[in-house]
Amino acid sequence: MLTVNHPYRFRDAIVDLARRISCTLEIMQVLAEEYTASSIAADIEDGRMAAADDLLAIESIFDQIGEKFERIEAFRR
Repeated sequence: MLTVNHPYRFRDAIVDLARRISCTLEIMQVLAEEYTASSIAADIEDGRMAAADDLLAIESIFDQIGEKFERIEAFRR
């Protein structure tokens, strides 16, 4: 998991970027429009909420991986 190209190694940068994206209204608008255009969401507001949920899921997943990694390390010791 800590190889040079594993995404977990870049978790802080990835989570920070996801947070910055979710706080940038212009980017969220573009994401909402794209979610709607690709039929992921029924309308712009649903697209905005789906994009926000996906960005939050990124943070949550990295938190879960971190917890599991800590358990693995504790077991190895």
